[in-house]
Amino acid sequence: ESKPHSKIDWTVGMSYNRVRTKQAFFTDFTDILTRGYISLTDYKMNQQTFSQFANVSYNLPYNVTIDGGIVHESDDRQIFNLTTAHLGINNIPYEPQGALTNQFGGHVGVKWQVTKNVLLYYKIARGFKPGGFTANNIVSQAQLVPFKPEWILSHEIGVKADIIPNVLRINAAAFYYDYHGQQILGSMLIPSYGVLGAIVNVPKSRIYGFEGTVQ
Repeated sequence: ESKPHSKIDWTVGMSYNRVRTKQAFFTDFTDILTRGYISLTDYKMNQQTFSQFANVSYNLPYNVTIDGGIVHESDDRQIFNLTTAHLGINNIPYEPQGALTNQFGGHVGVKWQVTKNVLLYYKIARGFKPGGFTANNIVSQAQLVPFKPEWILSHEIGVKADIIPNVLRINAAAFYYDYHGQQILGSMLIPSYGVLGAIVNVPKSRIYGFEGTVQ
């Protein structure tokens, strides 16, 4: 990173994360006449994520600062040794699956310190979440098809102001979120079984509004 209080401030870095998990889900269907059993789904999952990022800001006259950044992330997930046991009835194994995400994100923004106690800002950013698996109650191989990554383009404009220092603070922002492939909890129809919950991708969705706080 750069030295503190430079005209140009910058930070670059990277991170690596590796996770191994073993999970088990019990689901009680004993009160459903067509089933009448307790289900156990267990599996192992390996995940590794490698990220690189760079951020820079430039201080202009009149207390104006522009800043930007970029990030790349590669997320690799493997689910394996998955079985579903309907206790006392059967034990069903499933084939392993993988999900690989490679995404770029970043942001550009401008800040104006109007006075010592009032800051105006605008920011546009692209963020993302990796894909993955819904694996809490598996009765079909089709359920293990991974859901896709989601990404968002967000716009935000706002103000942060200490109107009366240490007495009255007002923060307010207007925002617009443009989602692509948003991950939400939906449902999947399994032939000869019924409807089960599953994380699905919404092709396109939007959230917009205004929020504020007064302290």
